[in-house]
Amino acid sequence: MNTYHSFKNVDIFERFLRSKNWKSGELDYITLDGHVFTQHEYDSDGKVMSWGNKKLDQLIEVNTGNRYGQWGFTDAKVYLFENYGLLRKDIDYQE
Repeated sequence: MNTYHSFKNVDIFERFLRSKNWKSGELDYITLDGHVFTQHEYDSDGKVMSWGNKKLDQLIEVNTGNRYGQWGFTDAKVYLFENYGLLRKDIDYQE
């Protein structure tokens, strides 16, 4: 089953991550301001996760000290930026 959460903007998504309401696990899809972002990448070190939207050519990136550690995402910082056509070819981005 795919995991899915919806947020009005980047600030609300960041507050959600930092609030400890979501300790860990993957979010396959995120809806931000009505646009679906598909999980694009996550590192095994627990520091970066990202989601992409092909139609908007944008990425959401979450940076954290160590999402696997005791504090999880409480130090998370969320960024939304233009992708400039560099989305992965091996992912079927939902829209």
